[in-house]
Formats: sequence, C-alpha cells, structure tokens
Amino acid sequence: MAGGPGPSIREGEVLAAKYRLERELGRGAMGTVWSAVHLTLEQRVAIKFIGAEFADSVEARLRFRTEARAAAHLKSRYVVQVYDDGETQEGTPYIVMQYLEGETLEQRLEREGSVPLFDAVRITGHVARALRRAHARGIVHRDLKPGNIHLSRSDEDEHGWVAKVLDFGVAKAEGLGEAATTKPGAMLGTPLFMSPEQVQRASFVDHRADIYSLGMCFYNMLTGRYAFDSDSFAEVLVAICTKPLPSLRLQCPGLPPEVVSWFERCCARDANARFQSAEEAFAALRAAAERAVPAGDHDDTLRGHRGPLSQRSPPLQTTDSASYPGADASHRVAVPAPKRRLALMLGLLGATLVAAIGALALVRLVRSGEPQQAASTLALTAAPAAEPEPQPVVREPVAPEPLGSVAPSEPPVPTPSARPSVEVPARSIAVRPASTPKRPAATAAPSARPKNARRTTDLGF
Repeated sequence: MAGGPGPSIREGEVLAAKYRLERELGRGAMGTVWSAVHLTLEQRVAIKFIGAEFADSVEARLRFRTEARAAAHLKSRYVVQVYDDGETQEGTPYIVMQYLEGETLEQRLEREGSVPLFDAVRITGHVARALRRAHARGIVHRDLKPGNIHLSRSDEDEHGWVAKVLDFGVAKAEGLGEAATTKPGAMLGTPLFMSPEQVQRASFVDHRADIYSLGMCFYNMLTGRYAFDSDSFAEVLVAICTKPLPSLRLQCPGLPPEVVSWFERCCARDANARFQSAEEAFAALRAAAERAVPAGDHDDTLRGHRGPLSQRSPPLQTTDSASYPGADASHRVAVPAPKRRLALMLGLLGATLVAAIGALALVRLVRSGEPQQAASTLALTAAPAAEPEPQPVVREPVAPEPLGSVAPSEPPVPTPSARPSVEVPARSIAVRPASTPKRPAATAAPSARPKNARRTTDLGF
C-alpha cells in the first residue's frame, strides 16, 4: 500500500499500551495519519505513521525524527503540538500529535476558490507568528504551502478558528543540533511556493525562504491561483528564477496599493530586498490592510471588509498564546452606530434651530405693531394641523360692507377681490414655518460624516 504503514496498523490496535487506533484520517506521500484515543486520559489524538516503503530509509527516519523534535520544541498556539513518539512492534516510527478539527487552507481554497482579504491577513498573521518562533529556534520550514496550514476550530478564539502550521518533515533544523539531511543539489519543498534560492540550493536557504513562501501563500489565498504555474515542472522552476512577479493588482483590481506593495516586497527575488523577519513582514501587512478603504460590497476581493478599522490590534506579542481582540466575525457592520446617532442628533438640532428662528420672527412680528396680521398668522399656523384648508380666514364679519350691494345675477367678482386683502398675506407668512422644518432632513445627512472622516475596517488581530 503506497505511502501506508505496515500491515499491523489496523483499527482497534493499541500502541504502547495506551493509544487505541480508531480510523485513518488522511494519507500522504510519506505515510498516513490516524485518529486514536489515550486509554487512561480519554484524550483524542492524531498519530502519524511513516510509510512502510520508507521505514528502512535512514534519511526518511531522520527527517521523521526532525519533524517530531521541531514541532515539540516550538510549543506555539500556531503550530500543531507533538505529545509523544515511538515505534510499533515491527519498527515503524510514529508521532503522536494534537488532534485538529477543521480543514486545511488548501481544502478551503478548493471549496471557495479564494479567501477574503480579512481572512487572508489573519491567516498570514498566525503563520507569521509560527514562523517567528521557529526561526528564533534556528528552524526553517522549507515547505510552507496551503496544504500545510490547518484552519482549526477553537472555542477559545472569538473568530472560532486558528491557523496552525503543519509538517516540519523537510525542515532545516540545525538550531536543534540536527545533522544536515539535504544532499548537495537536492531540491526539497513544493515548487509552486518555493523561493528562487531554494530552487537553486535548498541546503543553503535561511529563514527568508519562508518569508517568500508566505507571500506566495498570500497570493494564492486572494486570487485562487498560483503566481507561477505551468504544466511543465521545469517551466515553473525557470519562471521562479527568471520571470517577474505577476501583477496582484490585475488579479484583484480593488486591492489597496499598500497590500500589493507588501506582496512584491515579500516575494522579491533578492532575499536582501525582502522583509528580514516574519515579525516585520506581518507588521507591514497589518499596517497596509488597516489603511485599506473598502471599495464596497461589489468588490469580491474586499468582501471580508465590513467593519470599522478604528480598533487597532496590539503589536506582535512575545508569547504566542496572546489573544488579539477585533471585530465580530460576521462583519455585518456597514456603518458604525455612533455615526448614525450623530446624524440623528444633528438633524434634531437643525430642526430645533429652524423652529427657534421661526418663533423669534413671530415674536418680532407681533412686537412690530401688526396685531391683526399676527393674529391671522397664528390662526393659519394652527389650521393645517386641524383643517387643511384655511377656512377660518374667510369670516363673515370680516367681509367688506360693499359686498352686500352687488347684484346676485352678476359674477362673484367682489369675493376674489376681497381674498388678497386677508388670505394671501397671511398664507405667505404662515406657509413658510410649516415647511421649513423639512429642510434639516436634506441637509443633516451629509453633515453627519465629517469631510475628513475615513471609513476604516477592524481587522481583528
């Protein structure tokens, strides 16, 4: 069975008198992974077995041991934990690891095609913290790719998931005192994510090769494509070493220029032109993303940006167990609630101001010695609330005396001539206060947001 463990590995078998095998979880080029339960602790774990065809290979066994030691020494929230190791009765090596629920980043990309910028930045931040811890211990992963990044469910995380780095099987771990296992001229890693120096000399790479691979993973998350891709393995290698980087802006037109610049520096062909540490790389990405202004819900690249950016995340901490508060994972906030309240308050203030001006004008009108016009104004102002037509204005006692001398057979000419003297002036005064309170509704909305206000997004790191 290619890549599988020896024939003794089967469901229900007990390893080292404490691990009962349950079922096979996955199969890779170097072996298989099974779920198991610790008999006394009743803890579910994952056990990785080296493939039967590699069990007798000195180099493969040494790499298997390096993987176990590297992960065990890191003890990071963003690295899969290793609890134990050993060999079966037939001599097949195994590693007992943390059992993870969730999916790999590769599986998510296969399902969704791409990842929103919010999630891409967050995943990159988690991986950067894992790399920082590894690089500090003299460990270079050398095979960073979406298939080795696991999005694990976490009840303790406010977003519900944490990205963890897997598989240090081809890691360069000279910082742990491990002897070099890479032969001169050998090439290790996955070509689609490898740096130019790793293509040329895998045994001489340093931590900056992982920075390059991190940038390639970021490109893959946003676009769903590989930066350098071809049906020919050789063409991919040549492109990595000779061709310029593809334009991330062309693939993601709505992407902020600061994020595009970050990718170009992260994946510079010259290692000296890249970010010189994982911490520096993520700090620059977070700053670039926080300055991003979403283009709107129609922009698929930025569809993860729906929350305010006013809450800044703390800087990269020295302990990987630190929590990073942020926006709600649903990102449903389209406009911050304080701005809506401000708009309402400004609208009410404008309406109050207009009403006060109208009242002041009325008082001055009354004091100016025109009691008859003011009285008719008061009557007309109260009329719209009770009666839409200004009927109280036309009163029988007010009608001029000559009206009685007009013959009934003639057209009612005196009646229109009497209306301008009473109704028209009063309407011109009374109608304006009745309509002016509607003005703040049109002017208050634009004033709710200052001209220099910038819509921002909380990235929650």
